[in-house]
Amino acid sequence: MLNNIFISSSKLSNAEKKVQNYIKRNSNRIETLTINKLAATAGTSVASVQRYCQKIGFSGYKEFKFALLNILSKQTENRKEENAGQLSLNYLDNYQKILEKLKAIKQQQIDKLALALLNNSFNYILGVYYSSIPAQLLTLQLQDLGLPTFCAINDVNGEHLLDSANKDDTIVLFSINGVKTYYEDYWGEAIANCNNTFLITMNKKAEFKRLFKNTIALPGNNLEKTLPFDQQSIPSIFIEMLMQSIYQKRLQNKN
Repeated sequence: MLNNIFISSSKLSNAEKKVQNYIKRNSNRIETLTINKLAATAGTSVASVQRYCQKIGFSGYKEFKFALLNILSKQTENRKEENAGQLSLNYLDNYQKILEKLKAIKQQQIDKLALALLNNSFNYILGVYYSSIPAQLLTLQLQDLGLPTFCAINDVNGEHLLDSANKDDTIVLFSINGVKTYYEDYWGEAIANCNNTFLITMNKKAEFKRLFKNTIALPGNNLEKTLPFDQQSIPSIFIEMLMQSIYQKRLQNKN
């Protein structure tokens, strides 16, 4: 766009070439350059600057300067839009890679969890802080199917809720990092005494997984470190995968 304002140097005198060459190399300084300062720094005269501006189609330096600043402003805005667009594409590319990694979760793990949730016993779904989002989402979807499901989104409520759990029930904990902190004090005994326990985490090395019979590791940790990222979007997508397995198994049972 900037080059459209200039003309071939073959059409310019030596003095006019100096003006054009200087402006091309220093267009970012044009806003602060008076005609006198431009002439001096380009090594030519005020008259040469005026003639140059008129030769490329302007009435004088003032009109030329206004047009050039307008072009530079539009170029800056275009770069901002391009950068923003590229950032969005990069984000989506990284997100797509994470979604592809979801395919690596073994279907038998998903099916095992689906069967446990359908086993006619009680389901206890746990999640604290941000992990309460997928915990509540799964609870609502299971309740919509008429499955006896309860949810706790803090440690104390979870402890009271799990007092009623027995070995045939299913306990599912959503935890991004899977760090035990104080959860073991509140929930450890109930989890250890239950046969159907599942930890759903983004941390393959989660220290809390030793208390669970099953651990499902979701992708996403690397993306969270490099981009602004809603960590609960991946567990939410996993829940949709899980619900598809549950729907299929219920349909098979009816047939």
